[in-house]
Amino acid sequence: KHIAKQPLSRFYFPPNEVRPDYGKPLALEFCTKCHDTDGVRSPLFKVQSHPIRILVDFGYMPPKRRLTPGEITELKAWLEQKP
Repeated sequence: KHIAKQPLSRFYFPPNEVRPDYGKPLALEFCTKCHDTDGVRSPLFKVQSHPIRILVDFGYMPPKRRLTPGEITELKAWLEQKP
């Protein structure tokens, strides 16, 4: 509930700055239900791996259930892929 009440975060870049290349966004279905271009929350990138791991490990994400062992394996594999 606490996380759901937080304002949506947005990456901010000054108009004349080049945006960093964060690579491809996370594309796992159990995350993109909310974290997608058209979703409630913005897409997730590997640069956010630490907060992703904390929120999943402490059971805050996804908000209404725990990830299955298979989903955790998929997420961990994505986080550990080299660019």
